[in-house]
Amino acid sequence: MHLLIYVLVEVPNRDDAPTRGNAAFDRLVGVGPDTAAVFDY
Repeated sequence: MHLLIYVLVEVPNRDDAPTRGNAAFDRLVGVGPDTAAVFDY
């Protein structure tokens, strides 16, 4: 089974979008010691 997840992020310019998008996905999957995973594999 596969799941496709879209993330919309608000950024001041196009250059900041990849960084903020990666941060949003990291929070969803629980990357980091202080974040709980919303999605688990």
